Amino acid sequence: FQNQQKDFAIKIWKEFQKNKLSNKTTYRLLFHTYARFGQVDEMESLVKEGRTRFKEPHLFAIDLANYYQSRQTFDRSLNEYLLLIFNQSQYLRYATDRILVMSDDTTNYVLIDSTLNAAANINPSVRLILSGFYYKTGQFNKAFYEHKRIGINNQEDAKRWLLFANNLRKDNQNNLSIEAYHYLLEN
Repeated sequence: FQNQQKDFAIKIWKEFQKNKLSNKTTYRLLFHTYARFGQVDEMESLVKEGRTRFKEPHLFAIDLANYYQSRQTFDRSLNEYLLLIFNQSQYLRYATDRILVMSDDTTNYVLIDSTLNAAANINPSVRLILSGFYYKTGQFNKAFYEHKRIGINNQEDAKRWLLFANNLRKDNQNNLSIEAYHYLLEN
């Protein structure tokens, strides 16, 4: 590929894909080869094949999300992060952090807002990401509203509310902070 024999390289990779893919490690090897050389269509096709073969709809979700994010294809990146947390909730914090990095660019606000709102209707845990997004972008009332929609169902939720109320106080959102402390005490 680097010697300008792209067609020959692609032929070798296709042959490898056809005959040598037997486990996730070999899929990963070929995935990263395709990614390194910008073979997006082949990479996406490989992911689709791997997800079907291993019956894991989230296979390579982190890899694809990071790939798309690095190329500023934020809609696809968001979809992969959501696919990941829908199937593996332990990655919620990781996905939240990565999505909040996307919100550094104000042109992504509408995309992030609409995508997360649609996803929150399917998977309520997305409300945590949405609340974080609203808070980071200074939409404190909306962040408060999302926290209320999540509610307080256990000790972890109570800790989250306490942290949220304290952060509101630190950001001079005193009325909302008082309301958040009040909500915590009531519930």
